[in-house]
Amino acid sequence: MKEQAKKPFPPPPKPNSKIISALNEAFELSVLNLKSTGLRYMITINANKIMWKCPTWRSGNVNAAEAGFLIAYALSRCEKDVTAAAFDVIDVHIINLNQSLYFSSLMNIYQPMPNNIIRLSSPIIWASQKGYQYDVFINVMDDIVDYNECEEVFEDYREQMNLPHTKLINCVVCSSKAYKEDIYNRNILTIYGFDATVPMVIQAFAKSLF
Repeated sequence: MKEQAKKPFPPPPKPNSKIISALNEAFELSVLNLKSTGLRYMITINANKIMWKCPTWRSGNVNAAEAGFLIAYALSRCEKDVTAAAFDVIDVHIINLNQSLYFSSLMNIYQPMPNNIIRLSSPIIWASQKGYQYDVFINVMDDIVDYNECEEVFEDYREQMNLPHTKLINCVVCSSKAYKEDIYNRNILTIYGFDATVPMVIQAFAKSLF
């Protein structure tokens, strides 16, 4: 009995390649059926090592990086004007969302960035310096950080670009705990966790439906 207890578990069977191919094809077809909002998006993903290891709250089979890239990938397939990037405390690195690239290939290309610290305002500062106009900013991160400074930068951007209806959405995909200093702003939404309803919530808020 003791020898049996010490015996290692057998390795799991290899996935059936035909089933995997069929699932990938079904996923790609489902993305093509998404409807456009006609808005201009910038989605930025905190691509630190934690994002590749941390399971999302409410969807444990998906890690934080996968959730971020999934949102970016879906947006790029239904919207004409989407900028995607990985970001940290200083840098914003543009992600190539080529239409010929499959989601699985996208995840294999982009690896974690070395800096674990992020600054939520970095994407907005980058857009302001470039003079780029966006209707919706989406930040995807594993946990919330102080975004009071981000709110100030966001309001400055809206005024500078004369875009009073621009929205900011912070997706905190690995945490269920609301930030203690959350401040009400009708143009800023913070979403905690990740599941099938998150893209619908993002779209509804982007269209000012609530």
